Amino acid sequence: MEFFEHQPLARFSIHTYLQQQILERTSAELCELLDNAFIAGRCVSASSINEVYGQFWLWTLGAYEMVRTMEQHKSCFSPQYAEELLAAKQRLATLRMPFAKQELKGRRRSALNAEASIAQVDATRRDAAFIIDGEHYWIRVELEQFQQLLDCASTENVLRPMGSRG
Repeated sequence: MEFFEHQPLARFSIHTYLQQQILERTSAELCELLDNAFIAGRCVSASSINEVYGQFWLWTLGAYEMVRTMEQHKSCFSPQYAEELLAAKQRLATLRMPFAKQELKGRRRSALNAEASIAQVDATRRDAAFIIDGEHYWIRVELEQFQQLLDCASTENVLRPMGSRG
């Protein structure tokens, strides 16, 4: 029982808990890749930024699916946390669509421009961004926001296991 107090998402689903662990490791690896992608503080290593792209693509798909599953079972969470899950799911869905379906969210058969490509880099912040519908999605910001969501999955916010009736 003590394990579930320290790892509330495991109480919801052991699979979600394992996914959380994988996404947290991937996030740390992405930050390290971003740190190493900038040469002499200004230049960007093309091979490194391609690796960032690939890892962020996979992270985005995994983060979306994890949040989607949690939001589908929103009765397992406090009402406030369920609202946070919905907001995160919507944001991740917008980011995920160019990667997963090569179209924009809500616009079937829409042609992509550069939405599925890194559109901007910031050597000072050691970060890269995608621009979707005019909005910047900075990789480090997305990772931090997702981690904050996971950090709020406390025993007060995780009410019951997935599949239980509440």
